[in-house]
Amino acid sequence: DEVLKAGYKVIVRPHPQTLIQDGQFINKLQEKYGNKVEWSFEDDNFDVLNRSDIMISDFSGVIFDYTLIFDKPVIYTKIDMDWSQFDGASLDDNSWTDKILEKFAVELNSNNLDNLKNIIDDMLNNDKYAEGRKYVKNETWQNIGKAKEAVVDYLTNKIKSIN
Repeated sequence: DEVLKAGYKVIVRPHPQTLIQDGQFINKLQEKYGNKVEWSFEDDNFDVLNRSDIMISDFSGVIFDYTLIFDKPVIYTKIDMDWSQFDGASLDDNSWTDKILEKFAVELNSNNLDNLKNIIDDMLNNDKYAEGRKYVKNETWQNIGKAKEAVVDYLTNKIKSIN
């Protein structure tokens, strides 16, 4: 509602699993918003991510795809969930995601929801978010454009060291 009130075009793209688990909820949203928003249910999300200017998401790996591939800003919500089923749950410090999100994204919560239009405008125009995305890309993505060569070199050297 807040994004529509701010005058932005909205594309809703639920996770494919959401359609299976919470299809009735999505149906209710479609009844409520109809053609006030664009609905995207394709398996491939590349086109819709490419066409958008900013993403609002709960915690999902797609926020990193969006930031790293498309170099676009993210607004996210924190959710209360059991993280024990995820990779890295056994690590002593499981806060990397929180630390890295602070570099390039803004958390949307009940304290700043009324200010969403200003947050979006700021994220689209403030260089600090672009710098944060650059930092995250340098922190997380190596061998850009040369990954296959790096993997082949690594595996070749590993086999040689084993033999």
